[in-house]
Amino acid sequence: MPLRDLLTKSPKEEPSESAVKKLKGEMERIFDRIVDEGVHLHDSFFGSTGEWLPAVDVSETVEEVIVIAELPGVDPATLDVTIQGQTLAIAGEKKPRVLASEEKVHETGCRYGCFIRRVTLPVDVDDSKTDATFANGVLTLHIAKVVTNPGKRIDIQAASAPFPGDDPLASTSC
Repeated sequence: MPLRDLLTKSPKEEPSESAVKKLKGEMERIFDRIVDEGVHLHDSFFGSTGEWLPAVDVSETVEEVIVIAELPGVDPATLDVTIQGQTLAIAGEKKPRVLASEEKVHETGCRYGCFIRRVTLPVDVDDSKTDATFANGVLTLHIAKVVTNPGKRIDIQAASAPFPGDDPLASTSC
């Protein structure tokens, strides 16, 4: 099927700018995940054993890193979130729903199973200052950045007299 058919309602219609932007954004997200995580194309959608991996957004402010993970259908009590260095790991399980005995399945597209989603954080973080909330299938983490010493300018005081044996007129090598 030609790409145009996926972006328009009819093959003769030009794709809308929003449809093209949406497709471009989705393709960039996929390629960013491949590059950032060093995974195979198949592994960017599903784990190496075929399980699903949740979508994750990572952003930062001056004070913190914000991580948002889409986890629809996951019980937050089953989640295990850890930080080791600059690596965040979100582990859990999405259990399949139980079908009624008279229910007949016509299509299956939902993914289920255990997952571990690892993300490299953009900066060093203070894992002791982390806030995690879970609402409507979305896990939101606010992780404080490590406060780094910005450095201090050291003022140099000129000596009133040169050290004995120093030639004040001698040139420097720089």
